[in-house]
Amino acid sequence: LGVNAAELIRAEQALGRIKKLAAIGSAPAKELERAKADAAIAKAEQARLQAVVDRAKWQLDHAAVRAPVDGVVFERLAQVGEFVSPEASDGKNAAIATLYDPSKIQLWADVNQRDAHRVKVGQRAEISLDADPGKLYAARVIRIQPRASLQKNTVQVKVAIENPSPMLRPDMSAKVTFFPADSLQANLNEE
Repeated sequence: LGVNAAELIRAEQALGRIKKLAAIGSAPAKELERAKADAAIAKAEQARLQAVVDRAKWQLDHAAVRAPVDGVVFERLAQVGEFVSPEASDGKNAAIATLYDPSKIQLWADVNQRDAHRVKVGQRAEISLDADPGKLYAARVIRIQPRASLQKNTVQVKVAIENPSPMLRPDMSAKVTFFPADSLQANLNEE
């Protein structure tokens, strides 16, 4: 755009000189027409380039990606420079990253079907990580899947860690110990 601006100034100055010469009969009409055409072409190119710059600015303004929630990027699903759209081809929102909130770490535990009747929402639990076996984390059952897995002979139970450590990461292996449901009832009565 800057180079074109200089060309436009040069073309307009040349047109001005040729107009003065043509006014006194020292320049042929053909040269005057060529100078007018050169100035018009430079002006049109400036308008085209300005439109390109304006469009690029608009695209840049609309290229910012904002997450709907605070969190840490767990998995990047799009690469730098890749074209992404707010909507996927199947009509759903297109994901470019997976986030997790380190203050709200939860896990799914497989509970054997024969023991599933002893697990209740709100029940206290304790979690130990294979990566840090000496540390125990207090937790509570927040959901029990309504459907069992016939292949694994289990029911999935979602457990939320009450005071998660920054060391906890998604997909870490852990062991969950559920406190008896009797202790759940005693705690509910105390609260």
